[in-house]
Amino acid sequence: MLARVEGYVYVLDTATNQYLRRADKRIRIVALTDANNIINVLPANANLDEVKYAVSADSRRIFTDGKTFCMDVNEFGLNQ
Repeated sequence: MLARVEGYVYVLDTATNQYLRRADKRIRIVALTDANNIINVLPANANLDEVKYAVSADSRRIFTDGKTFCMDVNEFGLNQ
């Protein structure tokens, strides 16, 4: 059984020991019987032929097409 959910990602800031909300709202598909698989739904304007992993100017891991789409993929903690 699957669910399509929309909302914000919260990550732990280990420097302050507080959870912070990411700025971008995401759409995900999650299995209700298995929490190990989470699928991010990319926006329709993302250029799939150009999407790649990269490192942002502030040394964060991102998934981007280099134009209109960018997603921070480090969701395990703000300072990791």
